[in-house]
Amino acid sequence: MSALYLAGKNISDAGAEVLAQAAFSNKSLSAFCIVGCEISDTGAKAVAEAARGSRSLTTFYLNGWKISDSGAKAVAEAVKGCPLSVLYLSSRKVSDAGATAVAEAMKDCPLSAFCLRCDEISDAGALVVAEAMKDCPLSVFLLGEIKS
Repeated sequence: MSALYLAGKNISDAGAEVLAQAAFSNKSLSAFCIVGCEISDTGAKAVAEAARGSRSLTTFYLNGWKISDSGAKAVAEAVKGCPLSVLYLSSRKVSDAGATAVAEAMKDCPLSAFCLRCDEISDAGALVVAEAMKDCPLSVFLLGEIKS
């Protein structure tokens, strides 16, 4: 398996942990994408732990997760040094601290697409994220809030 793409509101923290362990046990996994689910900080930390040190991960798509700054920081730490070209993180509860941690971790990645959609990011946080991304070879950069 080189990619995992799942969408569904019934994926919980426990499900995310099992999926991540199975997916990242394959050292050639290039894409991990889970969309629209009930994954909280607990699940994000489990996914981050499974992803830590991956040398093949190029796409990390975490859309509609229910994480806060601590989950975002765990993800950021896990993907430092990964050859990510696409990172998409969407969660209503991530604020400046989580967004900054993610952006700082991505500074040295060969990102071509970076999307961070979080309702709690202020203007000051947006400036920090933009500054961190200024030297990335981005073709897509989206920073915004989630509109219901």
